[in-house]
Amino acid sequence: MNNNESVIEALNISVSYISDAVKTTVLDNFSLSLCAGEVVALVGESGSGKSSAIMAMLGLLPGNASVSGTIRFHGRVFPAGNEAAFHELRGRGAGLVIQEPMASLNPLMKVGVQVMEALDLRSDASRIDKEAKLRDLLSEVGLKDERRITSSYPHQLSGGQIQRIMIGMALAQDPGILIADEPTTALDLTVQRKIINLLMDLRRKRRMAMIVVSHDLSLVSHISDRIIIMRHGKIVESGATKSVISRPSSNYTKTLLESKPGAHAPGTLIPVREDGDSARAERGGIVNGGRIEHRISDDVILRFNDVDVYYRKGFLSVPFRALDGVSLSLRRGETLGVVGESGSGKSTLGKLAIGIVRATRGCVELNGRVVMHADGVRIHETLPSCQMVFQNSSGALNRGLRVGRLLEEPYRVLLGMSASLARKSVIDALEEVGLAPEIAGRFPHQLSGGQRQRVNIARALAGKPSILICDEAVSALDSTVQAGILNLLLRIRASRGLSMIFISHDMDVIRHVSDRIAVMERGRIVEENSANEIFLNPIHPVTINLINSMFRTKDTESFLSVQPLQAVPTLA
Repeated sequence: MNNNESVIEALNISVSYISDAVKTTVLDNFSLSLCAGEVVALVGESGSGKSSAIMAMLGLLPGNASVSGTIRFHGRVFPAGNEAAFHELRGRGAGLVIQEPMASLNPLMKVGVQVMEALDLRSDASRIDKEAKLRDLLSEVGLKDERRITSSYPHQLSGGQIQRIMIGMALAQDPGILIADEPTTALDLTVQRKIINLLMDLRRKRRMAMIVVSHDLSLVSHISDRIIIMRHGKIVESGATKSVISRPSSNYTKTLLESKPGAHAPGTLIPVREDGDSARAERGGIVNGGRIEHRISDDVILRFNDVDVYYRKGFLSVPFRALDGVSLSLRRGETLGVVGESGSGKSTLGKLAIGIVRATRGCVELNGRVVMHADGVRIHETLPSCQMVFQNSSGALNRGLRVGRLLEEPYRVLLGMSASLARKSVIDALEEVGLAPEIAGRFPHQLSGGQRQRVNIARALAGKPSILICDEAVSALDSTVQAGILNLLLRIRASRGLSMIFISHDMDVIRHVSDRIAVMERGRIVEENSANEIFLNPIHPVTINLINSMFRTKDTESFLSVQPLQAVPTLA
């Protein structure tokens, strides 16, 4: 599909910032050549320089950035940092799809108006032509109900629909290059697969060159011709996709591949490498990815009995049923994985367990006692026993308090400890989750995403709960950081005898940690079985679709063999 002529070239691009007289280089001598019809993936973790590279190529870096190097588009030279020159390149030359599509759209304007703004840049087209182009674009990106879509506000559409709108806007001026920056990160698994299929269809139909930015090697191994691995602003490895995936030369590339849960047997520690030199265990763990056994008893610690949960958006609005007749149990020491697409009721189930939401019908039992029903909830019983680790590690912590103060609170409130004893317990808690004592003196914004999530886990464990509920607790983390958090949870589960409800849309993660899995759709449990049976012999079309939507490198494809994709209604 490629030809030998480069559509765009980046030559020795470097980007740095100066703050308080200190120069920080975020991109160091980055070079890239892209041919027509070719897909190149930029892969790396947070801070690797991926986004800085594409923003430099489009002239979209902030004003305080110092940029050097040259961009060539169809042979024409665009000096890095020359904003006026790049204005012509953007739109007609290259279209951009960013990671957070909702943040790119005006929440007060209807979607049709915003897409038309992108088309208005085509000054040579009449209004009638633009309206026809709008209909064609929406159809091309898989949005058939043109009237409803264009008359909707962004919040009235699903995440998959919004991402399709952004792809359509990026294509409005028929660019020769499409740059997609983490285009599927915030989407459900089946929606991710559909968006990737859409991008590949567009590539074939339009013969577009594409740059896909991602932290997920499994995903890009299915769509790219070449892969560039980045770390700390530098290229550490590049080559044909098959070669990079099957015969990686860089230790860092090997680390990224090894850190995927799907590359390891369920329940085992994932080898986490420091600079790719040798496998190291998390503090207190086992070297080289050994299995950590945990005991599961027949005692049911938590039970949902025919539970309904209704939400109202307003006093006169029609109630929305978030949970519909859910009956489910959790045994002592067991990890129950809960999967499903957005709106299936996963998070509502977790919130119900800790008393954040109330059952409209049915009841919840904890240790054989009814602690919640339609008339009320015994929060003084549920709160000490059930604790939650949320997806947004930053939003879950008070930014105005130091970590030590944040961790002291549950010891004092739930366990009634004195201030001095609580402070000592904080140091022990940090040690348990693999953090140094000096972390207690820092504010949340001074920590990395992985460190913040470890603090959240430490806080959840402070009240000595018997049940830990993890709601997308690792979905926002880089792969090596995610591996470290999963290792931590496996160790804590075994050492404390915890029962866990693990909510996620990542099937690899769910398979790695779960003993049993419940699959949800529209507030109902549509399938429930052991983790092995769910993956080896799925029955319900929703389960089959979730498994078939997984992106796997060749090393993990042999783990699963399932049926063809089933037809299931979706909003994407």
